Amino acid sequence: MLWDVQRALTKMIFNKEEFSKNLNSLLELARKSNIPIFFTSIQMLSKRFESPTIIYHVAKHGFDRLFEQFTTEDMDFIIKPKQDEIVINKHTASIFVDTGFERMLRNADIVTVVFTGIATEFGVESSARDALNRGFYSVVSSFRLCVFAI
Repeated sequence: MLWDVQRALTKMIFNKEEFSKNLNSLLELARKSNIPIFFTSIQMLSKRFESPTIIYHVAKHGFDRLFEQFTTEDMDFIIKPKQDEIVINKHTASIFVDTGFERMLRNADIVTVVFTGIATEFGVESSARDALNRGFYSVVSSFRLCVFAI
């Protein structure tokens, strides 16, 4: 699971080069091992349709820019998914909310999910805990993950 590796978000991290290098290494190992790859794409709802708690927490952590209109280029992935890799659009910090992700994992008999990507303290952590609570083995990659520089 590659969490939100989109240009708009990677612009905000301080260790872009190190992050990209490590992410590419991990991704190539997974691809060589024929491990299914899932990419997530943050698709923020407009403030009118977003929950007040999400709006509050996004603002509290200085991520108000997430509600701005991003260009198509901003939403591009820094690493391109291959044809057989799945992109999941999501609106929350957990990949399991309203996406069908759990069903895909169960249908493919996948029991372990390895998480990596942007905003580890938000989406990666939320999803890793959610995976564990749903009976999956949950792994967060151990290389130095990105931290937002605000």
